[in-house]
Amino acid sequence: MIGLLNLFIIISCIQTHAESKNIEQGIKKTESSPALEKTQAEKKEDPGNADKPKEDDKLELQSTESWKFKFSGWVSVEHETIENFGEAVTKNFTSSDRLNAQTDTNLLANLQFNLEKEELKFDSVFEIGEIFYGDSSTGGNQGLRGKNIEIRNFNFEEKYDKDWYFKVGLWTVNADPRGFILSDHHAAAQIKYESESSAAQLWVANAVDSKPGTVVAKDIYIGLNYNKNLNEKNNINLFLTQRSTRETFLDNDLVTLITGASTYVWLGVHSTHQDIFEKTNFEFNLIGNKSEFKAEAGGSKDSNSAWLGHARIDRALFKSWDLGLDLLGTSGTSDSRVSGVQVVGRRQNFASPNPSAAYLLTVATNDGGDDAAGSVRGSAANQIARLDLGEGLRLAVLSLNKDINERWSGLVRLGKIQSASENTATRSNDYGSEIDLKVKFKSSRNTAWIFEAGVFTPGKYFVDRDPAKLVTIKYKVDF
Repeated sequence: MIGLLNLFIIISCIQTHAESKNIEQGIKKTESSPALEKTQAEKKEDPGNADKPKEDDKLELQSTESWKFKFSGWVSVEHETIENFGEAVTKNFTSSDRLNAQTDTNLLANLQFNLEKEELKFDSVFEIGEIFYGDSSTGGNQGLRGKNIEIRNFNFEEKYDKDWYFKVGLWTVNADPRGFILSDHHAAAQIKYESESSAAQLWVANAVDSKPGTVVAKDIYIGLNYNKNLNEKNNINLFLTQRSTRETFLDNDLVTLITGASTYVWLGVHSTHQDIFEKTNFEFNLIGNKSEFKAEAGGSKDSNSAWLGHARIDRALFKSWDLGLDLLGTSGTSDSRVSGVQVVGRRQNFASPNPSAAYLLTVATNDGGDDAAGSVRGSAANQIARLDLGEGLRLAVLSLNKDINERWSGLVRLGKIQSASENTATRSNDYGSEIDLKVKFKSSRNTAWIFEAGVFTPGKYFVDRDPAKLVTIKYKVDF
């Protein structure tokens, strides 16, 4: 890793010294050669021969494009306090847990390096952190050095012909525009066609595979996406994703755990429409989900059909106010899980392999103030609300954004969550409600202070109902 960073630094130094003006302006450079210098001298001596280079010099006179190097990223310092939820909490929404209130300060950096030459592009993103102050495991204690550098992106893309691209490496794979199915970093390969009005991608993502000396259960995704601009204001996206993996479920006797092969298929449509009325935009998502499971040695089988629907309407109001309304629903049934484990033959919930990445609310899914990758509270198993909730979801969110001026902006968000089916233990589908607040102040062109707070009030769906809270203040530097 250090050697790779040194390579980037060396490339940057060489180009800055020899081609600084060309890099800053992004122009092509013609390499100097003895033949070119000789031709220029002949032009001065004999203007009549200015446009008549010798045959021997033609190859030397061809221009070549140098490597373009770009470095960008950001660094943030965040202080946050949470109550009644989080990874260290043994049970959500109860103040009786001694770890119900936690406070931490952490440092996180995201560094991006890009190289580009002619038809080839290289992209890499490295993350340093999170380094929690006072935590020995992350290097935050005095005198300790933690291993905190993570690879986020590391990929190559080559352009073939004028509209075809091939990409391979590591990057964030989005199976659908909103990330309801999958939005996470994977090893992947992609063939893309792109024109002025449409684009299509065929991609393969390898979530888990064999590694030297070890054989593990594979987890493979294959996806096909097609995007079409119908006109300047209307766009439609069609997508198909298939997943092959191995999973463990609870058998029909509600005692035996069985393992076998699972296959998932998602088929969906996403459309956006601008100015359907004056300053009013509309977005629509509909996804069908089919899954099948077959246990080993001729055991139980399972087949499940599910769905997800989402609609958003937003309207620009006077003086830079923006009002938005989101409605989301998923299928589900009240008896699909026993002690948190799905039961074969009972599943009707929408399958979302990465439920913590999809949009819901700030505290409910930790997608706002606690969105940093690698966070100690980032595990999907402890999310308050998930897209793959067994009983299904019904969600309504009202948001109000305001860009006060070039420096100040704010967001207020109010949401109500219900399960599609009631919790059999509490006989209620009242999941809860939440209110969020976000204020951002740009102290300079490259720096900003961000304050976020959220309160989730659990409904009668839960046995314990102490409010969950999150308050965070972040100082962020972009470069």
